Amino acid sequence: LERSAVYRFHGLVAKRWRQGRAMVIGDAAHQMPPFMGQGLCAGARDACNLAWKLAAVAKGEAPLEFLDTVEQERIPHVKDVTKGAIAMGKTVCVTDPEEAALRDAKMMEDHRAGKGFAFPGVPRIETGVLDDPAAGAVCPEGFIDGAGAPQRVDDLVGYVPLLVLRDAASAGAPEIAQLTSVSPDLAIASLSSDADGVLKLLDAEGYISGMMGPAEAMLVKPDRIIFGTASLTRLSDAWSQYLVGKLPAPDAMEQAA
Repeated sequence: LERSAVYRFHGLVAKRWRQGRAMVIGDAAHQMPPFMGQGLCAGARDACNLAWKLAAVAKGEAPLEFLDTVEQERIPHVKDVTKGAIAMGKTVCVTDPEEAALRDAKMMEDHRAGKGFAFPGVPRIETGVLDDPAAGAVCPEGFIDGAGAPQRVDDLVGYVPLLVLRDAASAGAPEIAQLTSVSPDLAIASLSSDADGVLKLLDAEGYISGMMGPAEAMLVKPDRIIFGTASLTRLSDAWSQYLVGKLPAPDAMEQAA
């Protein structure tokens, strides 16, 4: 051996991320083992979650207490990812030869039986979203049907909330006015034909339509986490409550549906 290094891995999450006007995110808020490569990814998710909320507070669109939703949404997610990284570490860092041999034999047996290794995945967000199958997942970046070549949604609309309508005719609904009153920079797209102020979202493979299911619309946060797929009434009411720091209650929202 010419060189060796000993690392001590931690799985730590701060109890509170905000105190008044001071906040911590990223490595200041949590540490996790490197076995899933999610430490930096988690910090980026924190920053994306915080940035648009900080802007909403600065512009007077949300109260200061809205920033509490950062830790309310991110802490459970970070804990789940950290548990997955710890589980991976326990798998790859076995030092006892006999224990490692048993591990390898079990993996080979599973492989011969057609069972793949159960790699811990990155879960969806479960707090601060509605209670439906697509909520909390990352919305894929689609393309807008523009003049010439299609344009990426994020390049065109920027870091703003995105409302995807199944039918552009819904753009005239009063719920749209309610949504734009609380989120003036809301971008609106449709899977059908375009209309004034409504972008035509390309969905040739039907992926986004499949995520929406039979719902009338899908509302996506600026960090591209799906807030929910539901009727415009449900989305507009829940979003208005959310922007004042009231997280959707799954049981109540399920009854409302």
